[in-house]
Amino acid sequence: MTTNGLFLMAVGFYIIMLSGRNQKVGTGLDVYLLTLGVFFVGLGFYFFRRGKKRDKAKKADAEQSTDQHKLQQVNTKKGTRK
Repeated sequence: MTTNGLFLMAVGFYIIMLSGRNQKVGTGLDVYLLTLGVFFVGLGFYFFRRGKKRDKAKKADAEQSTDQHKLQQVNTKKGTRK
């Protein structure tokens, strides 16, 4: 998700840069391209943040499961000493 978000943000920034490049001199920005670019940047930022949250949750879950696995190993070792 994070790479998809970064890609969409890059495309959005590229579209924003293209919105100022009109054929007619002095006409200003192309509003439709500017809006599309801002939409892509916003969507990319949303996907990027969502992916970061998922990665963080996976990492915390993996650490918790390894801690539980280590505790089970310690408990079994303690049980065999009797």
